Amino acid sequence: MIKKILSRFMLVAICFVAFFSCKKVHQSSGDWTRNYFPLKFGKYVTYAVDSVYYFGSAGLKIEVKSQMKYVITDTFTDSKRRLSYIMDVYSRPYDGALWVPHRVITITPTTTPTSSLLYTQDGT
Repeated sequence: MIKKILSRFMLVAICFVAFFSCKKVHQSSGDWTRNYFPLKFGKYVTYAVDSVYYFGSAGLKIEVKSQMKYVITDTFTDSKRRLSYIMDVYSRPYDGALWVPHRVITITPTTTPTSSLLYTQDGT
């Protein structure tokens, strides 16, 4: 009798946990472009980069592997009083090497006439 009650209790408990633990969390900023390109302080993405270079008339092929890291490091207000983000780009020749600063990118979200991003790299 106790085994029957215990087994039913366990079945109900497992169903209860399964039902309430499977919730999807959906964060939306209301602007679908921001969900695709999230701008948050400290957010970073690391890429494995494969480059192929050809030299000379014989077409000597050299393959170079490296890594690049894009980090949102700071914010500022631009001349039009819009919140802008500074993204530092780092590179390294292999996993475990020190990150070396590569370039700085500024990103400014705009809302007029459509939602878009102004992306400025190397001052241009």
